[in-house]
Amino acid sequence: MVKIAIVKEGISEAKSLLQDTYRACMHLHVSSNGRGQHLVMSRLINRSAPIINQPILPLLVGMVACTLSLLLYSLVSEQSSKEQEKLLNYYAQGLSNDIYKDLHQRARALQRLTYRWPIHNGLSQEEFEADALNMVNDEPGYHAIEWVDSNLVVRWAVPLEGNRSILGLNLSEEPERKASLEKAYKHAITTMTPPIALAQGGTGVLMYFPILTNNDFEGFIVAVFKTQTWLQSVIEESIEELQLKKFNIHISLANQSIYGDEAAINEGLTAKTSRHIYNHELIIALSTQTQSIDASANRMPIMLLATGLVFSLLLAGIAYLLQRTSLHVVRIKKSKSELQKEKQRLASIIQGINAGTWEWNLQTGEAIVNETWAQLIGYTLEELQPITIKTWEDLIHPEDYPISSEKLVAHISGQTPLYDVEIRMRHKNGDWVWIQDTGQVITRSKDGRALMMYGTHTDITASKKTAYELLMTNQELQKTLTKANTMATEAAIANKAKSEFLASMSHEIRTPMNGIIGMLSLLMREQLNQKQDHFATLALNSAKSLLTLINDILDFSKIEAGKMELESISFDIHKFFAETTAPLALRAQEKGLELVVDYSSIPSCKVIGDPGRLRQVIINLVGNAIKFTETGFIKICPILTLEGDTAELKCSVIDTGIGIPNNKLSSLFESFTQVDTSTTRKYGGTGLGLAICLKLCHLMSGRIVVSSEIDQGSNFTFYAQLKSSEEKVQGLPWLDLSAHNILVVDGCAPQRKQIISILHSWRAKTYEAENSESALKILNAQRGSIDFAIINNQLPYNTGTQLSLQIAQMPDHQKQLRILLTGQGDRATHQDFANLGFHASLTKPISPSDLFNTLMQLLTGNNSNEGLIAISNKKTSESSSRITEQTCRVLLVEDNPINQEVAQGLLQDLGLTVTLANNGNEAIRALATAPADIPPFEAILMDCQMPVMDGYEATRQIRDNAAGKKYQNVPIIAMTANAMTGDREKCLQSGMNDYISKPIDPDTLEEVLRANLNLEAVSAPQALPSQAQPSQAAELQSSASENLPEPPTPQAPSTEEKAETSSEEEPVWDKEAILKRVKHRNDRLMQLITMFMEDMPQKIAEVKEAVAKENFEEAKAFTHNIKGVSANLGGVQLQKKCAEFEGYLMANDKVAIEGFLPVLLETFDAFTAALESHEAG
Repeated sequence: MVKIAIVKEGISEAKSLLQDTYRACMHLHVSSNGRGQHLVMSRLINRSAPIINQPILPLLVGMVACTLSLLLYSLVSEQSSKEQEKLLNYYAQGLSNDIYKDLHQRARALQRLTYRWPIHNGLSQEEFEADALNMVNDEPGYHAIEWVDSNLVVRWAVPLEGNRSILGLNLSEEPERKASLEKAYKHAITTMTPPIALAQGGTGVLMYFPILTNNDFEGFIVAVFKTQTWLQSVIEESIEELQLKKFNIHISLANQSIYGDEAAINEGLTAKTSRHIYNHELIIALSTQTQSIDASANRMPIMLLATGLVFSLLLAGIAYLLQRTSLHVVRIKKSKSELQKEKQRLASIIQGINAGTWEWNLQTGEAIVNETWAQLIGYTLEELQPITIKTWEDLIHPEDYPISSEKLVAHISGQTPLYDVEIRMRHKNGDWVWIQDTGQVITRSKDGRALMMYGTHTDITASKKTAYELLMTNQELQKTLTKANTMATEAAIANKAKSEFLASMSHEIRTPMNGIIGMLSLLMREQLNQKQDHFATLALNSAKSLLTLINDILDFSKIEAGKMELESISFDIHKFFAETTAPLALRAQEKGLELVVDYSSIPSCKVIGDPGRLRQVIINLVGNAIKFTETGFIKICPILTLEGDTAELKCSVIDTGIGIPNNKLSSLFESFTQVDTSTTRKYGGTGLGLAICLKLCHLMSGRIVVSSEIDQGSNFTFYAQLKSSEEKVQGLPWLDLSAHNILVVDGCAPQRKQIISILHSWRAKTYEAENSESALKILNAQRGSIDFAIINNQLPYNTGTQLSLQIAQMPDHQKQLRILLTGQGDRATHQDFANLGFHASLTKPISPSDLFNTLMQLLTGNNSNEGLIAISNKKTSESSSRITEQTCRVLLVEDNPINQEVAQGLLQDLGLTVTLANNGNEAIRALATAPADIPPFEAILMDCQMPVMDGYEATRQIRDNAAGKKYQNVPIIAMTANAMTGDREKCLQSGMNDYISKPIDPDTLEEVLRANLNLEAVSAPQALPSQAQPSQAAELQSSASENLPEPPTPQAPSTEEKAETSSEEEPVWDKEAILKRVKHRNDRLMQLITMFMEDMPQKIAEVKEAVAKENFEEAKAFTHNIKGVSANLGGVQLQKKCAEFEGYLMANDKVAIEGFLPVLLETFDAFTAALESHEAG
């Protein structure tokens, strides 16, 4: 029926158009007392009188109608062909589904037989033969059901008749069966052979079901199918349902024909479908025995064409008659005003075609409705045929029928001029639709009896719903007069719903905006003229401003919707402030401001919290300070208070800006609020930044307070509750500068005071000057006793470089070491500064570690052959130190060879002797059997997820003395790719001492090992010992003072300095990260890549196979393995995609798994291509 419905749809559309035109004319005829049909032609005549008077018009009408008929014939023919193809594909797919369902049901029944084996500790031959015989008798197509023992010898077969010859047959000697047997045994899964020659004779397929009892292999249940018999039984069941008698059928499995004649397939219409059954492709081909499925479908377009041509002739005749009649009407038409009214009425009727129209013959009960009338209640005209007054009675709501009937009788009897009622009619989906039913009796007999009635149906469901909602709203408003609290709650719920919507739209809104910004950025790289560059710049700035506005609004809505979740990440608080303030310092410098960070009240440690949201608060507060400060400085004063497991961060942002009036402070943190309109116009902004900061602080169990004074500046202080981290951070060694005099020249008082405070903590004697004039006075007074001069390049009245040139001319200060403080965006090279007499440079804002490293290198003379020392708040070198000179053995427990190679290389680089174990069981055995004549293991690095025995269980057993008392308290450090909340706690609860997440960072690995191993550390020649004796430090510093180096000779910038690049997007392959892990040894990297190429493609294939079988637990294990390897090998994107896919697998979200698998495979291919490119290069 599907094909006929499509053909009918084309006919009904044409029929509907003709019916609607006819009804419009009929309505006009009735409403104008018989003059309507004449006026229609009159309208046409007035518009084109020269044409209407020509005899050619009927011919034109006939030609147009014939053309439309031919067009309709073409469309219906094409649609009919498509539907037949679609129907044939449907039959083929249906047969494919039946075959798959039948085989799946048989497999499940046979699988249950294997499940009974371990339950009953094996089946007797009688039990086996009884069960197997029931299956053979119930399901045709079985040639035999066999039991094959663990030696692969056929022991039992049912039925015995015809299968005696296979008893005692050794299947391992059968090459055609061996591959499927091995796969079923190795993976403990059901397998199926391709079509093969049966030992009993004939062709068939075999299915192997492995039997496992307590992980012991006890053979197979083997099902032998004769393909022709089996498929014939399935097809016979499908013939009635799918009407397959009229088709030629051919079926092939694994490219071998198993049913039907392939040569007969191409005789008529053909459809093919394929699917994989137990890793073999099953192809089903159907073809019709004639050129169409249904002969009536071919006749339909021809009948339609014939009808159209006949109708065209009739239409041409009607046009001819109407033409002659209209000529007479034109002669008697005199009133222009009446013509105008009729034209307006016709236009109104045409506009009202969107409403459902109906005609009712009161004498016969017959009714005619248009397509819209049927669509209002979810039907087509064909579904409602035949249409009578009873059709309407059956669809109307029982409660509305009496009211409608009463009004209908009143109108027909002449008591009311119009029939008008609101009724409910039943929709096809079962709902009730509100209809405005309006009509009028147009034709009456001479004795006054109603003959014909016309009317319209209008869907008023929406307006009724609106009226109901308005009524409900009014009732709610009345209630809210006495229940204000209820109203506030409902308003909050509505606001939250709005916020949830905005929060969920974040990705969809940001993505096109980022695309616009990216394209504009690319455009500006092209060769543009001045005008084009100006326009592009304006567009880019506007897009960035809009993105900032969108981000603020979306963050705010996300918080309000309760969808903002904080991360728990361990991070170095010193490093956090250094990295966060560096780009802010550049913004401040561009405006001529100084940004100072006071590190004096934050200890060297790690804390646990959400660094991203903390950074957002700091950037917003400092950004506001920069925006509203014209001259002076911005100072950031963090204070970290540690108490047990908790850590409170208090951070003040102080500026010298325009200040805030006291009467505006209370509304400062309200959403979309600015201090005043003039400020908004001058400075811009969304008015959301501070509101977001406040809510983020609340999420971190904190708050924000503010104090301000007009024209003096503001102080914003926020509080956030963090947690203490057990991870250790190596602090700065103590430095004794008591023998040195240091001059600090800086026009920014807070920055100058901060540097002097740091120097005082190292016992240095300091002098300070705010400008060049004061500095020169101090230098002249001290006459060569100043060992170091720290000079800001931004000084009042002149620059630090000018001051340095002046000092260089002073004979008493030739041995003085000078350090230049530069901004983040200074473009001068290190050689430029060296030529101006500086020995080192520091990038602002200054941190204690930056100042310490610079002074240490100058004191030890490490810069004598290397030019200017440049210290910034970015890490510039990798540590390659050994952590011990002793023989120290560690046990590395890791199941993946690539991860073994990475971790082993890192541990060996630290001077450790490494022993490998592939799982927890091997680890316990290695500890328990360790020889007594060699040093014991000092630590164990334990992967958490491994086969046989995972890291958690292995740790628990070691702590329970499973490896001997000697190792009961050995330090165990967890290694896992699960960097998720609660993982560290899970590791510690199992008895582990510490935790490292993959990818393994060399510095973190070294820190954790130093914290957990009691070893004699290797000395570091370029740093003072943390417990250095005063005499040693003094001797070292005295020697450095006597041999102060001269300013370095000019030196060209290095290739690395020229090639610094950055990327906002995560790379497919973070090559620098893996090179860091392998200490920049390309031979080790190539070895890892080779191992990846040999192992991981098989793993990703196993993921696909497990997903196809819906074995999500197995797929999760393979995915976790790939995630860990890709993390250690620098596959940033692949690691994240694996983590996301692993989450879907854990949730058993089948839709998400199937949708995300192609994304995972694409990312894997991209990572593999990057590795291959490196390997080839």
